[in-house]
Amino acid sequence: MPSTIVHIVKEEGLNNGQNTPFQHALSGFLANILVGIFNSPPDVVKTRMQDQNVGYKNSFECVKLMLKNEGLKSFFKGATLRCVRIAPGGAIQFSTYEYFNKLIGKYMNVDK
Repeated sequence: MPSTIVHIVKEEGLNNGQNTPFQHALSGFLANILVGIFNSPPDVVKTRMQDQNVGYKNSFECVKLMLKNEGLKSFFKGATLRCVRIAPGGAIQFSTYEYFNKLIGKYMNVDK
């Protein structure tokens, strides 16, 4: 999952070990929103390519015709719903990971 990259960057560079569960959840929520936005254009092109009613020769033709006929906005169709669907999962993933990481570290006597 691409949001894992954001999580690693946050862990290595921005986490001082004092972040609250809410901060971890917010990080995951925002990370998955970014993933939803940046992943939308290739996903829309892939979906258009799989549609049997339209005969695109290749993905480049699909992109060209989408830009020409529908504009840049067409690449982000469904992005809002995608973000609504995946953002809560990022919040849950990041906060539970941090919770169990601290819990296991506490019982294993691992300092972070």
